[in-house]
Amino acid sequence: MIEWLKYNHSPNDQVKEYMRLTQAYRAAWLGQNRSDASLSQFITEYPRLLDTPGMIEQDFLLQFSPISLKEAWTSSLCKKVINYANYHNTEWQKKLGISGFQEDHVQNIAIQLLPLVLSSGNITNKHGKKVRSTNLDASRSFIEVKPVGTNLPQFIEDELKQDGTRKQPLSLHLVIEGIRLSHL
Repeated sequence: MIEWLKYNHSPNDQVKEYMRLTQAYRAAWLGQNRSDASLSQFITEYPRLLDTPGMIEQDFLLQFSPISLKEAWTSSLCKKVINYANYHNTEWQKKLGISGFQEDHVQNIAIQLLPLVLSSGNITNKHGKKVRSTNLDASRSFIEVKPVGTNLPQFIEDELKQDGTRKQPLSLHLVIEGIRLSHL
């Protein structure tokens, strides 16, 4: 396939398929020859990367395939977030109003911790002045917990009708299946 790709640029579907099948080989070749090979040598070896539209993007997506939050939000990752919070912000349980938690609450707690452990930005206060956001501001901007049964489309519509105080986009919805945020 590698040799075929050096000398053929059509049919386009065949080129794309062979490029997909040889992506790991190209990545390994680049890793092994990183210090010795130049960009021109790499392009000479794999010319379809530049003359076939979409090949660099295809390689990138194959190398770093996107995953959903649900897939990435494992118990192991959640424990790391909690350990990070324990190290950098020992008062996080008090700030979240949590007094001890069970193992099956780790995912819920970790997602609530994200606004506390990630650096906070600036917000505009009611006087129009930029000030540093508090942990509570960050938490409210990140996840707003509503009671079960809340009419979310109506809530979003009402939020958009407000006087412009809500800055983050509400058109992007984060849906986390299987995680119930019940501790805030």
